[in-house]
Amino acid sequence: MAAAFSANRDIKVEAAETAPGLYTLRTRGLAERKRPELEIAGVPEVALNGAGGVINMIADYSVKNAEVFADQTVGNVLAVGDEGRKLLLVVRAVTAEKPKGGLWAKLSGGGKGVLRLVDVSVHSAAPLTAIATMLVHRAAVRRAKDDDDGARSELEAAIATLPGEAGAGEPPSIGGADGAFNWQNHLAYLDLATLAGDDADLGAKHFGDALVRSEALASRELGASSAEVSALTAVDVMREARRVIEHNLANAERRPGPAPSLMTVASPIWERVEGGQAARRASLLPAKLLSLYYDGVVAERLLGDGATLASAILERDRKAPWRAAWVARPTRAVWISEEAPLSEPLGPLHAADGVVSTVLADLARCFRAGATNEEILARYASRGGASPAELAALAAIDAKLAQLETFEGEQYLEAMSTT
Repeated sequence: MAAAFSANRDIKVEAAETAPGLYTLRTRGLAERKRPELEIAGVPEVALNGAGGVINMIADYSVKNAEVFADQTVGNVLAVGDEGRKLLLVVRAVTAEKPKGGLWAKLSGGGKGVLRLVDVSVHSAAPLTAIATMLVHRAAVRRAKDDDDGARSELEAAIATLPGEAGAGEPPSIGGADGAFNWQNHLAYLDLATLAGDDADLGAKHFGDALVRSEALASRELGASSAEVSALTAVDVMREARRVIEHNLANAERRPGPAPSLMTVASPIWERVEGGQAARRASLLPAKLLSLYYDGVVAERLLGDGATLASAILERDRKAPWRAAWVARPTRAVWISEEAPLSEPLGPLHAADGVVSTVLADLARCFRAGATNEEILARYASRGGASPAELAALAAIDAKLAQLETFEGEQYLEAMSTT
């Protein structure tokens, strides 16, 4: 039995430089399978591997699933490992060369011509969004193999291919599609941020680059656009911080979980939902971890110092509010699961509420770790130009949070063993 078609094995992709630094890629071998050949024009040299991946993916679809025709949009969803993130890669096909040959050639399946793959939003341009998405996917494959340096190189190639534009607005509508659309290549910046590791300044910079390129990402991470959050005043932050703290502590919504060691509680982080409303998710936690926000000295310190600290942190970084959101992002993951149900809307979400509630949740976690206010401020300060006292405070809070993370892990293991 013949092996199933594989574009990587059964066709060739040839590249020709058509302008300085720009290449056209074209397949050779699809006509033998009664399919149009495929090409991508205007590919930067740094993107050749990504463009080759896009062509092979569409070639596989054309042979294995259904022939691709001119003026058709086609794509696929790419996923790696068990993380659950799916990337939507989509292109549009247009006629590059009309079918050749007479009636007999057409009847025998030859003479299908050549289809050029172009961008879904700018039909005359190379499919740079798709190519960048393929490079982001290649980076994810490398990270799954613990090749962080290789992943970083793929992401840097993606950004060189498609730097993206800040404030570009809504992405094109792609009906019925599943997966994340890499609008303005924001996912490359987001993944570079995660690769920054302990370099919080670099991570925050890449995170900010991602947020300004995707309104959807900013809405999810900040609760508003980057511009709206940057425009907040200290008065806005102080008022909303007090409101968030008082509401959360008065409405913990504690309920027994599926096992005695587990409880459900309302997440302290306010999220934007349909219609610009605020809502909180249900969080399932080991019962002892409710002390990360709702109990004892943590609740007392939130009421006493939470609003003042949050205001000081966000005022210091008013023009780069994503820095605070980046520092607090690991705590956000403690409380928010995308699969968890949302509460009934609390009312309109103020532009401050998303980022303020996220920072407050992180402050509460720092309180639980026993951090001082000075140590917390050092945690949120830029590392560049930090004083010896700030560096000492940073080392102290890092050690306290490491101990807390160990405790949290132990509670999860204990809870899982009793379910």
